[in-house]
Parts: sequence; C-alpha cells; structure tokens
Amino acid sequence: MPDLLLEVGTEELPARYIPAALDDLKREAAKTLKALGLEPRTLIATGTPRRLVLAAAELPLGQAARVEEVLGPPESAAFKDGKPTNAATGFARREGVPVESLTVKETPKGRYVSAQKRIEGRRTADLLVEALPPLVLGLSFPKTMRWKSGDGDGAPAPTFPRPIRRVLALLGRDSLPLEIAGVRAAPCTVGHPFVAPAEVPVERADYDAYRALLKGRSVLVDRNERRAAIQAGLEAVFESHGADVTAFDLLEEVTDLVEWPDVVEAQFDPRYLELPREVIQAAMMDHQRYFPVVRRDGTLEPRFCFVSNRPKERAPTIRAGNERVLRARLEDASFFLREDLKRPLGDRVPLLSGVLQQEKLGTFLDKTRRLEALVPVVARSLGLGEGDERTAARAALLGKADLLTEMVKEFPQLQGVVGAHYAARAGEPAGVAAAIREQYQPRAEGDELPRTAPGLALSLADKLDNLVGFFAAGLAPTGSQDPYGLRRQAGAVVRLVLEKGLAVSLRELTETAARGLPAPLATGATGIALRVREFVRERAQQRFLKDGYRHDLIESALAAGPDDLLDLKRRLDALAELAKDQAVFPGLVELGERTFNISKALGDAQPAVDPARLEAPEEKALNEALEAAKGPVAEAIEARRYVDAGRKYALALAAPVHEFFEKVFVNVPDEALKRNRLALVRAVNRLFARVADLSRVTEGREKR
Repeated sequence: MPDLLLEVGTEELPARYIPAALDDLKREAAKTLKALGLEPRTLIATGTPRRLVLAAAELPLGQAARVEEVLGPPESAAFKDGKPTNAATGFARREGVPVESLTVKETPKGRYVSAQKRIEGRRTADLLVEALPPLVLGLSFPKTMRWKSGDGDGAPAPTFPRPIRRVLALLGRDSLPLEIAGVRAAPCTVGHPFVAPAEVPVERADYDAYRALLKGRSVLVDRNERRAAIQAGLEAVFESHGADVTAFDLLEEVTDLVEWPDVVEAQFDPRYLELPREVIQAAMMDHQRYFPVVRRDGTLEPRFCFVSNRPKERAPTIRAGNERVLRARLEDASFFLREDLKRPLGDRVPLLSGVLQQEKLGTFLDKTRRLEALVPVVARSLGLGEGDERTAARAALLGKADLLTEMVKEFPQLQGVVGAHYAARAGEPAGVAAAIREQYQPRAEGDELPRTAPGLALSLADKLDNLVGFFAAGLAPTGSQDPYGLRRQAGAVVRLVLEKGLAVSLRELTETAARGLPAPLATGATGIALRVREFVRERAQQRFLKDGYRHDLIESALAAGPDDLLDLKRRLDALAELAKDQAVFPGLVELGERTFNISKALGDAQPAVDPARLEAPEEKALNEALEAAKGPVAEAIEARRYVDAGRKYALALAAPVHEFFEKVFVNVPDEALKRNRLALVRAVNRLFARVADLSRVTEGREKR
C-alpha cells in the first residue's frame, strides 16, 4: 500500500494565510480521498511560508470493484409473452450486460427492468492525477493573484495567493504526471532559500524521510515541530530573566514566517523605558514581530527576542541589525512623546472639528459632544454616584483627543491607551485617565472589560453611539461585510451587560443615543433604536447559543422581551433549570402553548374577564385558580425568582387548564361568551408571559 507525498512550492505566502490553508487542505483531502474510495491510514497537512505539504499513508493500489444497479424500461415494454423486446435487448447492449441477466424490480413507479453492472475500480495513480490539481487550486484564501503560466505561453494561470513554482507529487516511488497551474510535477524539492536553494531529489513518498531530508537543508517543514522549537527557545531566554512567554498569538504568526527558526536575544537602551510600556511593546510586536521580555512582577526588561530565519552563526550580525531597527523606532516614539506633551489633551479637543468620523455623522468633535450628552444618562442608569458621573463626563470630553497626537498616528491601535498616559501626565485624576483607556474595551472577543465604573459608562456609551450612528447612516452590516466592526461592538455591549451584571434598559439608552444624532438622522430615532436593539438581540442570541443554551429556550426567553439583557439571562437560566424537572416542565410548556394558541384569536386586544359571564363549572374553577395564583406567581416574578414562579404557575394552573379544555368549548356561537372565555385563557397565558413565551419551546412537550 503506497504512501502519497504532495508538496506545492510557492513564493512566500502571507503568514496569516497558512494555518487556515493547512486546515482546508487536510479537510478537503480527506473528503476527496474518501469519495474516491482511497482512505489512508493517516493524513498530514503541514507546511512553511514556501511550501504546502500533504502526506497520506498507506493508500490502496486502486478502487475496489463495485456493482451498480441501473434501471431500464418498464417491464411491460421490455418483455412480451415472456420474451425480451427490442427495448430490453437495446438496454442490455447499452449497459454491456447479457440480456438474460436482466431482472425485474418493483419500484414506487411500477415494475422496471434492472441491470447489475460490475464496474472495475480505477488505479490510485490515475485518480490522484485527476483529483490533486483541483484540490490544491480549490483551497480558500482571503486574497489571490494571477501570474504567467509555467509554460510561458502567456495564458493566465488559475488564482492562488502567490505564484506556484514547483510541484512534488509522489505515490510510493513513482512521480505522478500531474500539473498544477502550469507547473509539471518533478520528484525534487528545495531547501532553505539562503542556505540550500539547490534542487534535491526525493526518492519516495516517505514523510519521515522527507522531513529529515529538508532538515538537513535547513528547513523544519513540520509546523508543530517548528512552533515547538521557537517556543522552547523563547522559554529558555525568558526563564533566565524571570519572565514567561505570553504572546502566543505572535508565536503562531512567527511560526509561519520562518523555515529554520533561531531565537535570538537582543537589547535596547534602558532610557527608552520612559516611554509608555504599550508603545514599546507595539513597536516590538506589531511593527517588528519581536517578543518583549516582561518579568513576572510586571517589569519590562530593556531586552527582547526575535526569531531569525538564518543559521545560528549569523546571529551576531542579525542581532545588531534588529537592535538598530528597534532603536530607530523607539527614537521616533520618544520624539512623538516630547512633541505631544507640549499640548494638553484638553487643548486638542476643539481641533477634533477637523477630523471626520463619517460624512453623515460629522467630525469627532461632534461625536465628543454626543458622548458628553449620553454618558450622564448611561451613568445614571448604572447607578453611578455624582463623582463617578463627573469623572465619566470628563473622560468623554478628552477621550478622542489623542487621535490628533503623533503617537496615535504612528500606533493607531493604541487609541485610548496613549490618551490615558497623556491625561495622567497632564495631571488629570487617575479615574479620568483610566476611563479614557477603558473606553474601547473590550476591543475583541476575550479582551478584558473596563475595571472602573466611569470607564464602563464611557465604553457602553461609545459603543451605543457607534451602533446607532452607523445604522442611521445606512452602514449596517450586510452579509459577511462589516467594515465598521458593528457586530463586534454589539457583541461587546452584550459582554458588558452580562459579565458586569448591568441592569439597564436598552430601549432607553438606544433611543437617547439616537436622539443625539445630527438633525437629518435623528428624525427616525425610534426606528433606528429599534433596529439597533434587534441587532444587539441577535448578538445576544449567538452568545447564548455559544454558551450551550437550547435554541428554543433562547427564543422563548427573547420573545418575552430582550430590553434588559441581564434579566433575559436570568429568565433563560430559569427555563434551563425548569427544563431539567420533567415532573413540572412538560406541563408548564403545555400550559403556555395551549393558552397562547387559542387566545391568538383576540389579536392585540386585552379584554378583561367578566366573572358574571362564566357558565361552566370548569371555567369558574379556572378563574378561581387564576385569581388565587396571581399573587404568589406575580410576587415571585417581581422578586425575579423565576424558577419558583414557573413551578407555582404550573402547579396552580396546569390541571384546571387541562380540565377547561377537556370540558369547555371556547368558540361558541355566543360572541360575548366566546370573547369572555378567550379573555380568561389569555389572562392565564399572560401571567407567565413576562418570563417566557412557552409556545416557542419545541422540546419537552407532553404528547397529546
């Protein structure tokens, strides 16, 4: 059983493309081989910036033969007086089987002639020659390009993120005669471009031998091995300075930037430590892909590590070059700091009138004014004291001023962080500086949340203003397009509310934010606010699904009202708890579902029950049970003891409702009597409808 080894050699691929491409390659290869009946014992997809590799162990020599059934003409047309007609003989000849081997099969459409055809399996090599090129060229990438085809005829090649320069395709010891993007496969590979660039033959499709061959030519082709080598090198350096490796995202990226990693330790002048720590780290990590050394006590060391793509003997020269590059960047940052501190943030605020946020929304000075109006409303809804409210308002005034600093122009990802440092250096209270820093948190999923109350108020206000503003400007996300990151910001609102335990009214806050928009946009404030709440509701729904809640319970809780997300979470938790109680939950769901379905005939009307019109003993008994249950159930709901409320509701009303529906006919000819009975049923339903719309629960219903 031969092995398969495929290497697609390219010009250097973007590092961020490689992990997803390898996952895609392995998944699609497994799917393709299975469909061909060529499932391997093991399948590996790995690679470097200059090659994507697929290795499959122990493929069969070919497909197994199979028998395929083919239906022909109806029996009535195929045989006459028990003898085959021209229709039968023609069908047998076409399918390559003896006419006497035909059988008759009963089908939903009647009796038809059937032929059993033996189809011989094809050779694995032939199948792979056909399947591998479209497999490779079908991989998904964020961006692709075209280049001149390999045969030089000027025809455009298929798209790929970088030009394909060589292809290695071995099945056992045989080179497969395939071609990808105009490049014909050859049984050879190349080593490191600066150390061993010459072609070297590969004799057989042995993945371990292939790895060893490339390792001898300064290429660690196995991505996991390369990552482990980098991490081990970093840990050795960091441990010697009492530090830990924490920048794992950067580690993943650097793994796909090199083929022969060498971790090198370097230093920078300690005088640059006067810069904000985040600036130093941004200069290292974002601009240069360096690893800062941060001791376990939080102290930033004047040293860093980088991953070279050269042999160790080149380290001294490479170290000097990288130290020189970082020194230039830090010197620039020091200059920006000195220049920026000449003007306090407060003096920069009026100049925000020259910085456009968005054409319809105006400038960042306009946004600052909106935040100044919105933040106090948010602060009061959070129950902040006057001191925290003043702090949040001051932070709202200064929060966007750092957009005009040279430091933020150089490091735009440090918006807010730079403002916080400059505010502190200008003598602003610590709370103001903290709130300026925290206004953008969380910046991404998993990012930390604001720690201070003023920062929390400003963060929530900033995100709500962005959401209502961009929705009003007609820039809501469509499909996969979300250029302003509004899904992320709505998700951040959900996180802030749920994880910080904020009992706030989304309706009040979104409508307040929408009324603060520029005049042409604010005219539709109510509609804009509603659309934003629906958008936030969708993100909350996704959050709950991700957290493992049942979709029908989420729908049930959402239908009862998503305005207070924290209360929504409490109600959802209660439903999940009640769903575990099979002695109560099926009856509770039936109670809610049946009363909802029949009372829909009332539309939006809310008629009162007239006790004098109650006739049947069962409806009188139901009304009495309802009156008795109202107090205890409502009290439990007001106290947010939703599990208790659900149990009291079911215990008090499930049996009377069941008796009512068994014995009482609701849709009687007497319109007044019918309406009164519908009103009674609706009153039963509405008692628990503030908690959940139980008609939306699809699992756990009693069988009726």
